[in-house]
Amino acid sequence: MTVANPLALLVKALDEEKQVLLKFVAILEEEQKILIQGGKDELPPITKTKTQLTDSLTSAGESRAAAFAAAGVPVDKEGFSTWLQKAPVKFREQWAAFIALAGTAKNLNDINGRLVAERLSNNQQAIQVLMAAANRPATYGPDGQTNALGSGRTLGSA
Repeated sequence: MTVANPLALLVKALDEEKQVLLKFVAILEEEQKILIQGGKDELPPITKTKTQLTDSLTSAGESRAAAFAAAGVPVDKEGFSTWLQKAPVKFREQWAAFIALAGTAKNLNDINGRLVAERLSNNQQAIQVLMAAANRPATYGPDGQTNALGSGRTLGSA
């Protein structure tokens, strides 16, 4: 096997993974817009697509790892860094762009996770308020006005 063939396989595998990663970033951006706008009906299809893309990313990553192994590229960080320094400039540039895109995906996913957590927290607080209100009998004071604190007589009692 010549050196060009394994390198061509590496380039192809990395490019295929990058294409899936670009779709993943796009769906994360779409998810973020929906979360910011407060949409809820649009999220289940986004989640389904995200799951499918995650599976595709896993598969593409395995293909890339197999191509790297076939080319004799070290799998440990130090060995890979040494190998990368000797790789052709075009591949190093492609790798740097891939890593930057993966960083973008991570940042978007982190932000979306915080948005989901914030939305969940707001929902839990609203549920707590509703539950507390449901457990408190409706009361009114001597002036006929409803008391929010629960003091006074229960509606319907004399």
